[in-house]
Amino acid sequence: MRGNLDKSMEKETFLMFFAVREQVKIAIDMNKRYGLIKLAGQNNMSQVTTLFSKTKIDYSWSFSDKTRKDTAYITHGYHRYPAKFIPQIVSRLAEKYTKKGDLIVDPFGGCGTTLVESKVMGRPSVGVDINPVAVLITKAKITPINPQKIEKSFIALKAKLNTYNKDTKVKVSEHERIDYWFKLEEKKKLAFIFNEISKLKDQDIRDFFYCGFSNILKNYSI
Repeated sequence: MRGNLDKSMEKETFLMFFAVREQVKIAIDMNKRYGLIKLAGQNNMSQVTTLFSKTKIDYSWSFSDKTRKDTAYITHGYHRYPAKFIPQIVSRLAEKYTKKGDLIVDPFGGCGTTLVESKVMGRPSVGVDINPVAVLITKAKITPINPQKIEKSFIALKAKLNTYNKDTKVKVSEHERIDYWFKLEEKKKLAFIFNEISKLKDQDIRDFFYCGFSNILKNYSI
């Protein structure tokens, strides 16, 4: 029930966002043509509201027919991320407003949805985000790696991880917030995994597994 509710809220958010975007674009255009909207004042807000009320909402932007599987193709499903938009929105916007070879810039890059879709559609892209986890996820999602190299590294990493037992010596750092969310034994296991990933020499493969490691943290927290 909660999952269906969250999904419904997501779609309504997408719909609202793009409905407002289109309405603002129209309002700006009307302002340029007729000088209807000034910077401030109650009357001006009334004019904006009137313009918005006359704007027809395009419900196709809600993508209500798309399932979670539909939005997690290729690398989009690598990592959960709050409040991200679905890739279908990016592809439609890119198709509508750009052509192949155009540079696409996302100043709030998040987990890299825009950059992945830009790569798929043949558009060079630049993404910016202050969150280092977002940067890590994006790098993992847009960096091509030979599947055989990943498989070889995974087999070796898995063999190392299978050596873990309750007597394995692991240095566990103390941190107030980490200690709050993770029990000691879970912290030991996670520290062991992180340390083994950190030993990988190839930066791209290391980032790939760091991304996977980050994605499991929520499931291991209290």
